[in-house]
This record gives sequence, structure tokens and C-alpha cells, in this order.
Amino acid sequence: MKSPQAVPNSRPRLIGQFVAALAYLAMISGVLAELTGVGFVLVFAAVMAGIVFTGTATLAWATAWALRDNARQSQISILTMLFLTLLAAVYLGAIRWLTDAAGDRIGGGASFVAVAAIGGFLTLLSLPFVILLMESLVWFAVWLVRRR
Repeated sequence: MKSPQAVPNSRPRLIGQFVAALAYLAMISGVLAELTGVGFVLVFAAVMAGIVFTGTATLAWATAWALRDNARQSQISILTMLFLTLLAAVYLGAIRWLTDAAGDRIGGGASFVAVAAIGGFLTLLSLPFVILLMESLVWFAVWLVRRR
């Protein structure tokens, strides 16, 4: 029998990566909370809600994209455009919320650009952890569905 660490989707590995991803996202939320002056709990809740929402939308889009059979080579579908628009709207909405909540703390007219640039940088750094978090959540859902 294989050890739990050798199994690709073992429960201890998934729990470990879930906790690591949560810790990293808490750190990112702390940076955003400090930057904008918004409470940590509120920023962390918004970050987690955004990640779960966009992660679920990404999973739905990837499933629909993999199952399509009527697309031509190098053709972008309406579903893909709607998905990219959804991601941009969620991201820009979160940045606008953080900027409005920050008020005058981070400067005058450049505050939206500053928060968007820092938020975009932190988003790119967070992608591997978001993927690990979503993988853990998907396998946890599989485990719940397959339980007797």
C-alpha cells in the first residue's frame, strides 16, 4: 500500500494544500487591508468569495470548452468572451470597492490605478495558490458526493 504522501489526491495532501493556500490568501488580504485601511475580516471574506466565485466560473467554462464539438480552429466563442468579461468585471469591481473603502488614505485621483496595479500584481502571485485551493475544494466536493 502506498503512503498517504505518495497518493496524488490523498486527504492529508489536499488538507495541507488547502491550509497553505488559505494562509497565503490571508497574507495577501492583510497586505490589501493595510494598503486600503479596510478591516482584515472584510477583505479576507471578499477575497475568498471572489476566489470561490471565479474559480467555479472557471471550472464551468473549462468544462464547457472541453465538451464543445462545433468550434473551428482559432475561433473564440461567445462563452469565452462572456467568461473573460465576467473575470474582468469581478476584478475591477473588487478594485473599485477597495478604492472606495480606502477613501483618501492612498491618495487622490491615482488611487484606483495604484490599487489596481498592486491588486493585479498580487493576483498574479496568487494564481498557484488559488489553483491549489480550488483543487482541494473540488476533491472535497467529490469526497462528499461519493460518501456512503
